[in-house]
Parts: sequence; C-alpha cells; structure tokens
Amino acid sequence: MKQAAANECLARVWAVAHQSFVLYLDTVLQSPVDASQERPLAEFIRPLASEQRELLSRLGDLFHDREIPRYSQGFPLAYTATNDLSHTFLLKELIRCQQRDLAELEDCERRISGDPDAQELVEAVRQAAQRHLQAMQEFQRK
Repeated sequence: MKQAAANECLARVWAVAHQSFVLYLDTVLQSPVDASQERPLAEFIRPLASEQRELLSRLGDLFHDREIPRYSQGFPLAYTATNDLSHTFLLKELIRCQQRDLAELEDCERRISGDPDAQELVEAVRQAAQRHLQAMQEFQRK
C-alpha cells in the first residue's frame, strides 16, 4: 500500500477514535451536573476513554512524524441528544456506536498493508475497540 493510502486509512482511524461516543460520554458524565445514577457508567467509561486517549496520542505522534494534517471536528451533533437520557439507554447507544466504530476500524485494518508502523497502530486501536465492546457488553449484563 502506498504511503498516501496508508495515511488516508490513518486519518479515518483518527476520526473514528477522536469522535467516539466513549470520549463524548466521558466528557459529559464527568461534569459536576451529572446525576448520581449515572456515576457507575461514568466510572466504567473513564478507563476506556483514558486508553483511547493514549492511542490517540500515539496516532498523533505518527501523524507528526509523517507530517499528516489532523482534522479535529467536534463530536457529532447527534450525541447531544443523549445528554438527558437514562443509564440504560446510554449504554445501549454506547454499544451500538462502538460496534459501528469497530466495523470501520476493521475495514481500515484490512485495507492497510505494506506499512508496519501504521499496521501495528491500527491493530492496537482495533484491538482496544474490541476489548472495550466486550467490556461494555459485560457491564450491560450486570
């Protein structure tokens, strides 16, 4: 795969990870206004978001090394419609968004080849997303 195509895949991975519902909820549920009933969800999400931010940092380093521009749009506007919804609904939506993100990451992982650094990083992001989805599904069963 040519460097330009690998960089395009990396940009897709950046967008998926940077605009994830996990990061959005982590931001919203950490605010002092959040309801006490949402505290368990906030505490569950915090380490997932932290790992995702670490992976974004690694992606950012690769972008810097390769001089790839990063386009950081805000979170999707649709996420704001979930601000006042129940823990149960938020968890279902979180799982749905994570499944969507994972499918996108799997597609990028399949398409990237011939670039070991990019492959390793995309695989790490995809594996984290898979672990997070499994953790979400387990949390939902509790």
